[in-house]
Amino acid sequence: MKTNDGAAIWHARLGHLSMDKLKVMVSKNLVNGLPNLATFGSSELCEGCQYGKAHRLPFDKSVTKSKAPLDLVHSDLMGPTSTPSYSGSRYMLLFVDDFTRYTWVYFVKEKSEVFSKFIEFKETVEGVVNRKIKCLRTDNGGEFTSNEFFSFCRQQGIKRELSCAYTPQQNGVAERKIRHLVETCKSWLHAKNLPKALWAEGMACAAYVINRVPLCPTNFKSPYELMWGEKPNVKHFKVFGSTCYVHVPGNLRGKLDPKAKKCIFIGYDERKKGWKCMEPETKKFVVSRDVVFDELSSYYSSQSTSTIEVISHAQVEMVPQVSESMQVPSSAPTSPISASILEREQSPRGSHDNEDHQEEIQLLRRSQRNIVKPVRYRDGNLLWPRKAYESTLHI
Repeated sequence: MKTNDGAAIWHARLGHLSMDKLKVMVSKNLVNGLPNLATFGSSELCEGCQYGKAHRLPFDKSVTKSKAPLDLVHSDLMGPTSTPSYSGSRYMLLFVDDFTRYTWVYFVKEKSEVFSKFIEFKETVEGVVNRKIKCLRTDNGGEFTSNEFFSFCRQQGIKRELSCAYTPQQNGVAERKIRHLVETCKSWLHAKNLPKALWAEGMACAAYVINRVPLCPTNFKSPYELMWGEKPNVKHFKVFGSTCYVHVPGNLRGKLDPKAKKCIFIGYDERKKGWKCMEPETKKFVVSRDVVFDELSSYYSSQSTSTIEVISHAQVEMVPQVSESMQVPSSAPTSPISASILEREQSPRGSHDNEDHQEEIQLLRRSQRNIVKPVRYRDGNLLWPRKAYESTLHI
């Protein structure tokens, strides 16, 4: 700032105050001692402000809009999760169509599987939609920027768009969709006290449901309707994680075996007309149409998923409660009177009961402490009370 030294100096004196605020202070005479600065170099660059006050520029709202399905596909990878799924997956690969906002999810154990899953997704979706993927937008993750990935996209005529480093906003569609899926999945897991290992099934079910719910970016039309041209049917929807009873076919059970198994509802299978359920004991998945639901109940209680040790009645030893004042140390000496009583209880009762009773009397313990007579009893004419007491016992 060289053209206006006065404004530049006061700009620096006031802690690199913005020129707009400096103008207000001068025009309204808000402080004393500030000269009347005629001009302000608001458009000039201050090097100190760039070093001390630099911030990220605002993001422009995307004005580009796809005109047909698969013109632009957003993709991102979530993970690794702290708890692997029951299938061992720790990552979720997401694909979102920009035009319809239709979402596909795949679960992988390692990042190296992303490329093969993209090929699988491309072949599946292009065959169903009967269109080609024109552009793929991802971040700069190594799983998306390998030479193999770029070479395949060039051969297939797929344009690549990458977001800048540390700028997830440029891939906002995929980022926001992941957040939507995670929030939905977490709500189901916590509401039904389900184990975290069911996160993959929760994510897949969330994508299935969200694809059939109207969205704001699509003018309150569901991605399913925009993709397939018809309204979705939600009549078969059930609460994720609820208790259900799956019918067991006759050839898989005995005459006296139960005709149904108590399971947990964990989603839908788009390849079969049935509900996907899990047996909690065996962790086996089964797809069946013969299912009865109890959507208000949960298989797990609030404490069943925690590590609580269950002790059977056979393992519990009933011990009488004894207060501290009644407890006797094992090293404490046993008095003669108590010893004799114990011997008497252990010996057989007979004609020697009277002799034992006399022995107990003889075993009465006397104190060995030296007793000093009070002054009033030191006269020989007076009888010491203890002597008088002993004389009555004739001992």
